[in-house]
Amino acid sequence: MKQNKNVIVVENVTKAYGNFLALKNVSFSVKDGEIVGFLGLNGAGKTTTMNILTGCISYTKGKVKILEYDIFDNSLKAKQNIGYLPENPPLYQNMTVFEYLKFVCEIKKVREIKKEVERVVGLCELKGKENKLIFGLSKGFKQRVGIAQALVNSPKVLILDEPTSGLDPAQIVKVRELIRSLKKDHTVILSTHILGEIQAICDRIIIINNGEIVADETEENLLRAYKNSYFVKVFCSSKEKLELALSEYKEFLSMKKVRVNVDKTIEFEVNIKQNDPDFLTKISNALMENKIPIIEFKANQVTLEQLFIKLIEKKV
Repeated sequence: MKQNKNVIVVENVTKAYGNFLALKNVSFSVKDGEIVGFLGLNGAGKTTTMNILTGCISYTKGKVKILEYDIFDNSLKAKQNIGYLPENPPLYQNMTVFEYLKFVCEIKKVREIKKEVERVVGLCELKGKENKLIFGLSKGFKQRVGIAQALVNSPKVLILDEPTSGLDPAQIVKVRELIRSLKKDHTVILSTHILGEIQAICDRIIIINNGEIVADETEENLLRAYKNSYFVKVFCSSKEKLELALSEYKEFLSMKKVRVNVDKTIEFEVNIKQNDPDFLTKISNALMENKIPIIEFKANQVTLEQLFIKLIEKKV
């Protein structure tokens, strides 16, 4: 049974390039057996974070630990527990799949090389490709070889940077299935700018924007936290009349004209940033008292895409 302990811990990490801060006091942790998605726009700080986690680049201040080993103070121990797939895997195109994975095993000082190559080939569904030159493989199979090299020697932590970048839809599905299957034996953190990737694979979402963490939650909890709003569609003769009727509650509302009808009544959508039943009743009563007919009254269904945009624009 898995112990629910942190295997990746990042504390107040800042990365500066001169006066530019690529990361600003970034903190998060990843528990044993989790698949965590690191989501952000291009340039948000995802790859910088991945490079720091793997010890490829240093940070200006803060602390990073992999299985309690500091990534720089005890780098050898930390890195022995990491498998890394860069966005562009460093594959040797003139080697066969077997030769390349054998080479990786030798670097990682694996004792039973043939057995280990067979194991990762099986995990990544590369059977029959062992004697093929990497140069001649499709992009999808090259990505599988990249994941296979990351799995050599069974590292506890897998760090995958844009693992489905450049793949076609069928290849993306296969690679996602492969990543999901790794959860039982590995802790996985993957960086991406693709929302579908997060929803298809990850247990938790960390959203980074301009070098800062702006959200760290499960998709369900994120949506629950931000879906608590309602909208009411009404008929009214003017926006002024509607604003007057709801003036007491204006700080919790936004109004949008939808269309003008033949009878010159105007349809408005009023977005309500509250889900308190008493507050909703007050809104409804105010409209009825001012003889403003209600067409529709329902909850907003916020999507992950809408939430992502709100968060990166810092509007919530």
